[in-house]
Amino acid sequence: MANINEAVELHTLGQELRNRFTQSGDIDEINDAIALLEQAASLAPDFFKPGILVDLGVALNARYERTGDVDDIENAILILQSLVDKASNDPILSEFEPEFLTHLGNALLGRFNHLNRRDDIESAAYAQQRAADLALDTEPKKIMYLANLGITLRKRYERYGELADINTAINALQQAVALAPDGHADKAACFSALASSLARRFETVGEPSDIENATLAARNAVDTTPDSYASKAGRFGTLGLTLYRRFERFGEADDFSNAVSAMQKAVDLSSDAHHERAVFLSNLGNMYQRRFERTRERDDIEKTIAFQRQAVHLVPDGHPIKARYYH
Repeated sequence: MANINEAVELHTLGQELRNRFTQSGDIDEINDAIALLEQAASLAPDFFKPGILVDLGVALNARYERTGDVDDIENAILILQSLVDKASNDPILSEFEPEFLTHLGNALLGRFNHLNRRDDIESAAYAQQRAADLALDTEPKKIMYLANLGITLRKRYERYGELADINTAINALQQAVALAPDGHADKAACFSALASSLARRFETVGEPSDIENATLAARNAVDTTPDSYASKAGRFGTLGLTLYRRFERFGEADDFSNAVSAMQKAVDLSSDAHHERAVFLSNLGNMYQRRFERTRERDDIEKTIAFQRQAVHLVPDGHPIKARYYH
């Protein structure tokens, strides 16, 4: 009993630190969270381990996204795949199979984003589709499963260009938005993911309603995310990219200035420790570079260089994405 009580306490502390890392981006918090969760798992009896292990897998994936340490993502995938395998053969654990599947899918997608292995994105899409299919519409986490499915299919579309993927992604994200009541914790994230998917389809198909709906969804994502949330920066980043895509197609100067303003807001809201700050800075640089190609204004190219240098400086040496910022 003493071990169970200690495992519960360590698990709770580990969850709290992982959640704090999500908001703060402080690497020490995710390091401490993982250490506590590993200790909790070592103490817990078998019947109590799955709940701890799934949180450990999620935490390892989160640290991998920040540092690019391949050992973290390999361990996360091993843990989460083991939980999926057990749940598929255990009547007691089977009710948690969709949750295990969606976290496994997220980890596989994370590895695909950095290492570009096709089998990872295929396995991730399968896991997310399976999670969404297993969950009833009345299941509160169905919203998360549909959103993760949409995000994964959008990523596969971006890499391989199958139009069916982006259409299915948009459908899944529209379902997620419809299922999420106002005030739901995940509704803003669903809006943001929907905006990104609609904007991607607009680039290919050119249907004006897609970019208008994308802009509306991106604004809804900004408006429904509390100012105190670290994710607010990402919402502004999505809005900036959406407005910029509209500017590229229609050439409205206001869209460019509003896109830059939104992306600058994303930068301003993110500390150097924020895992997406380098992305926001790189996007700002890209915006000015594309305008320089149109205007040949020296100020635009100087801003491009300055923002790209800042982005490169923020990415740790050895991280898989660092090479992307060298043009």
